[in-house]
Amino acid sequence: MALSGKAGLWLGIGRAAEQAAYGSAMLVLAARMTVREFGSIATLFVINSVVLTLSDLGVAHDIVRTPNNVLYPVRGVHIQRVVNAILAFISIAVGLLISGDAGLLILIGGMLWAVGGEAYVRQAAALRLGKIRRLVAIDFGLAAVFILLIVFLASPTHALTVVGMSLILHHLLVVVLLPIGSAAIGPTSLDSRPFGFLLNHSLGYITRNIDYILAGPLLGPSAFSSYVLGFRVANAPTAPLGSIVLRWGLTRFAAESAEERELTHRRAAVLLIAAGCLGMCLTLLLAIALPWAIGDRWRMAASVSIILALALPWRMIDGLIGAVGFSSNSDVLLNRFEIFRIALTLAGLLVGGQFGLGGFVGAATSLNILLIAFGHLLVSRSAGLTPSRVVLLSAPLLTGLALLLSAVVF
Repeated sequence: MALSGKAGLWLGIGRAAEQAAYGSAMLVLAARMTVREFGSIATLFVINSVVLTLSDLGVAHDIVRTPNNVLYPVRGVHIQRVVNAILAFISIAVGLLISGDAGLLILIGGMLWAVGGEAYVRQAAALRLGKIRRLVAIDFGLAAVFILLIVFLASPTHALTVVGMSLILHHLLVVVLLPIGSAAIGPTSLDSRPFGFLLNHSLGYITRNIDYILAGPLLGPSAFSSYVLGFRVANAPTAPLGSIVLRWGLTRFAAESAEERELTHRRAAVLLIAAGCLGMCLTLLLAIALPWAIGDRWRMAASVSIILALALPWRMIDGLIGAVGFSSNSDVLLNRFEIFRIALTLAGLLVGGQFGLGGFVGAATSLNILLIAFGHLLVSRSAGLTPSRVVLLSAPLLTGLALLLSAVVF
């Protein structure tokens, strides 16, 4: 089923509610905690994003890509469940053996992995069956429950436990409220092909989060907290749209002719850049208000937000790159691009980190812009589509601006 523009809008609204709940929870906790104390909360939200990205083992997007009126092989879902159960058991066992926040984070991560992958698969099955409004209603309801739990129960002393249990409950309720319909998944002679998605998502996650991994070791726990909160604020206006663009593109491009794909691709690129530019303006307002809202100790996080916001238009294009690549069966090309991107990003962040938080943020932003623009050029041509001139021509300008602001602001 190809997503219509209206259905995509509804799905985006639902995802916005979920991301708004996560972002609001982080702001509430940041206002109650010191910059150093917030580090464990920042780490937990990173773990949750790992779960959302990888625990479906590629099955969720493979379900969405499956042609209309064709059952997705139930065997692929069974394999995913068995693998996830084993990984979750190991993580929970290790977490119980380790004391302190580190053990608690591993324990919560295992429990999240146990339910997160199943939740994501069920959302994909519901999306394929066109149950968009049901998805949106669930997203809104669970977002409200999550933020209420954080506001009323998460004191600085018990914040990590409360946030962890709230995230687990969030995913568990998705599983309960979204049964998998037999119209989407069942016995079939077809083979599932989730591993291309899994490999690309694993590589993509490393690429998009390698800054999280390196910020702590290179810059220290306080800078890590400021960076994670600044990143969340910078991406708040557009965060829901990345996964929506990927899902929308997978279903849309698969159902269109070559001429229709060209037109859709061109229009999508322009609209995504425009949405990213609007997001930059909103982020600037949020960043200015941040120290006033949660304390002057978070002024550095506000500066991080302002610089990172320059990459928002290109982060929007990132989802389009994946949609074009997967819908044209260019999985291998996408994976090679992600490996190249990881290597270059790693080198750039290591160099930028030697100049403090400003150099690190400048490197992360400029590399994001340039590499996504290059990926757009590469994948578009591979799929026989025309790359957007707006994306390609504006990338060097915004890269220079990001480096200049990093040097001035920090």
